[in-house]
This record gives sequence, C-alpha cells and structure tokens, in this order.
Amino acid sequence: MTASPKDRRIQGSWHDNAGRWTAAVRSGAITSRRAGTDSAILGAIVEAVARLRPACILGHVLDLGCGEGWLTRRLRAEAGCRVTGADGSAELVRLAREADPDGRYLHADYAAIAADPGCLGGPFDAVAANFALLDEDLSGLLRALAICAPAGSLVIQTVHPWTACGDGPYADGWREESFAGFGGPGGEAWSPMPWYFRTLETWIGDLRDGGWRVADLREPADPQTGRPLSLVLTCAAITPERRGRVTASPREAPASAP
Repeated sequence: MTASPKDRRIQGSWHDNAGRWTAAVRSGAITSRRAGTDSAILGAIVEAVARLRPACILGHVLDLGCGEGWLTRRLRAEAGCRVTGADGSAELVRLAREADPDGRYLHADYAAIAADPGCLGGPFDAVAANFALLDEDLSGLLRALAICAPAGSLVIQTVHPWTACGDGPYADGWREESFAGFGGPGGEAWSPMPWYFRTLETWIGDLRDGGWRVADLREPADPQTGRPLSLVLTCAAITPERRGRVTASPREAPASAP
C-alpha cells in the first residue's frame, strides 16, 4: 500500500501545521474539544479497556494519529494505561517526545502500518483513532488494526456526518479543512488539509469491509446547542469464522442477509 496524492497532501498539511496545531491543543483554543470531544474519546477508551481487562491489569492502548501526544499522556496519567502513540508526522512525534520523554511514540504513516502491522509492537487492548481517519481508502489500515488488536476494540471519534456536511450534499467525497477559527501563534495562516467525508452508512460499511463491526455508537452533544459534536464508534474485530460470511457492506447486502 502506497500513499496516494491526497494522502501526501494530508501528511504535508500536518507537517506544515505541527507547531500551530500543538499550540492550539495545549492552549485549549479548540472550542469543540473543550465542549466535550476530548472527554468523549477518553471515556470510550477507558470503557473499552475495562471490559477486557480487570482493574489490576494495565491495558495496552494504541493512540493512532497521536499528534502532539495529548491523548497518550492523558490515558497514562488518568487511566493508568500503557500507551503507544503513532503518527505519520515526524515533527508532531518530535513535539510529543519533547513534552513526554518517558512516553513511547513511533513515527509511522498509515501505509507503513498497513504493510507491516507488527511495526507498532502490539497486541493492543484498544486502538484510539481520534479524528485521525481522514483518507478515502481505509481498508488496508483497518485490516492491519484488526491484526494489532484481535481481541480488543477500535474506538473512532470523527466529525458527525449529519452536522459536518454543512450546506453540502450528504454524500461521500473529499472536503477541505481550512482550520478557520482555530487560531494560531502570531495569527499565522494554516495550511489547508483535504479530508474524506463519509456518511454514517459508509462508515459502518467500510468498517465491516475492513474486519470490524460497530458494537456501540455515541453522539456527544454540545451542552449549549444540543447539536452533536462528534460521532464515537466503538468497534470489535470480526472473528475469523464470521469474516468469511461478511463480505458486503450494509448498503449492498441483500435483505435476507444475516
């Protein structure tokens, strides 16, 4: 699996925005994170690990697309988890290591993970993908994560498709994030980033095609407006005996399918 031109643009944007992103996260400048998305992913991961591990045993979590490392640090400090952070941006990984010298952070892009899941050093009890799945083709990565966490959970937090579509059509397709309103040191301009919009139906279908089934779905709401801030999907790997039976996405499956 090689990185597509869009994948390379996503990686380039994170490289260009690394300093601005780190400053925005660490200063609490992103309103939606303060309103509930940070606590939503933390809570979902802690619950996923607790279901698999008794309280006396530390869970091992992969923070996929860890960025500057905030979730890795919080899971270790507040939940006592053993955490590996992985990101495709060398600069963000450098900033994460600088802030957390005792943490474990790997520089690995999604193409490398899809080609060699063992590079992450699992197995993991849970994988967190917090606003980190932005590509159109996730199949190879999802299959690799099922190898990394065969008995664990994949917890995805992403934009809520019913609100993120805005005035555009509710249909799969590439969009562009301008990071408007995120702020930045000295008012510096952000580097725009492409990202792939998925409907809820496509999320569920793509996950199933990649070897995962959705076990829990949550919609954290903005306490002020009541509108959903994000979509949180907790997924379990499809067992080998079931994997052969599940080949079509929900939008393609016949009505008589189990």
